Amino acid sequence: VANECANIMLIQPDGLAHIVRAMGYDKFSATEMVMNVRYKVKEVDNLDLMMRTQAPMAIPDVTKDEKWIPSGPLEWIRSYAAAPLRSQGEVIGFLNLDSATPDAYTLEHAARLQAFADQAAVAIQNARLYEEARERARQQDLLNQITHLALATPDLNAMLNLVAQRLLRLFNAANVHVVLWESENTPYMVAAATAAASAGRQADLSNMQPALDALRRGERLVVEDIRTSKWIPPLLADLYGPASMVAVPLVADGHV
Repeated sequence: VANECANIMLIQPDGLAHIVRAMGYDKFSATEMVMNVRYKVKEVDNLDLMMRTQAPMAIPDVTKDEKWIPSGPLEWIRSYAAAPLRSQGEVIGFLNLDSATPDAYTLEHAARLQAFADQAAVAIQNARLYEEARERARQQDLLNQITHLALATPDLNAMLNLVAQRLLRLFNAANVHVVLWESENTPYMVAAATAAASAGRQADLSNMQPALDALRRGERLVVEDIRTSKWIPPLLADLYGPASMVAVPLVADGHV
C-alpha cells in the first residue's frame, strides 16, 4: 500500500500503545513526537474499535470524522488507514498509515494492509518468543551460578555478596540488599549489598516495621511504585522517587 508515513504500534501489558518503528515523519518534523507518545487504547476511538473488532479501518478524510482528534505536530494528517496486528486471537498492536492528502486511503487500502499486518504480526510474535527463550536461558544460567556459589563458597558474607551480584544481573535491578537478624531483639544487619557502602552495616529499619513484620510471617512483598505503597514510609519514597521493589524472606529450618 503506497503511503507517505507509516508506523508500527505495539500494546504494552498495561494497555498503553507505543510506536516502535516509524518512517516518513521527518518531513513533517513529527518523528520525535510519534516515537515518544503513549496512547491508552481504550481512550482512542480508532484503536479501541480495531481492538474490539480485530478488523482494519480507514478514514478517507479525517476532517469529516467527528471522532478524529487532531494533535499538535500531527495536524497535517488528512487521511488514515490502519490494521490490527493479530496473533493467536489477540490484538498485539497496530499498523498505521498517515497521509497529508485527503482521500488517500479507502477501506480497500485497509483490507490490503491487513494482509501485510498479519504477516508482520507473525514475525513480531516469533521475535518475541525467541527473545523470551534467550531470557529464560540467561536466567537459568544465573540461577545455576547462584546455586554453585552457595555450595562452593565457605564464607557466609562472601557468598551472600556474590549472590547479591548475580541477583542484580538476574533481575536487572538497581540494587540488591540481603538483610539478616538473629532475633527480634537484635539490630538488623545488611549482610550483603551491591552498594558497597551498605554492606556490613547495622540498619535502622524501624520505619519499615509493617514490611518487616510481613517478611517475618513469610510473606513476599511486591511494590510496583514505592510512592503509593503502604509498606514504604513517605520519607524513603521521597528519597528514592519512582521505583519498584521486591522483597522475599530467607527461610532456614522453617524460620525466617
